[in-house]
Amino acid sequence: MRCTLEPGTMTRWHTHPHGQILYVLSGVGLAQRDDKPAEELRAGDCITFGPGERHRHGAAPGSIFAYISIQPVQNGTAVNWLED
Repeated sequence: MRCTLEPGTMTRWHTHPHGQILYVLSGVGLAQRDDKPAEELRAGDCITFGPGERHRHGAAPGSIFAYISIQPVQNGTAVNWLED
């Protein structure tokens, strides 16, 4: 899936049954794993999240963020959205 986020936009916390791969196309993004500081992502970066790993990602303030995400489907869903 290809996604472009406006500056400062973050996803809610979520997990993926079989994990997720994000490949950054453009802009500056942030990715945060459960209880860890956010890490900066730039064009060409690739980051993976393990199965069931709680995380969120989005655009840094002042920058759009475009990426491709890959996440397999299990039992009809590829993502489990969590309460913030």
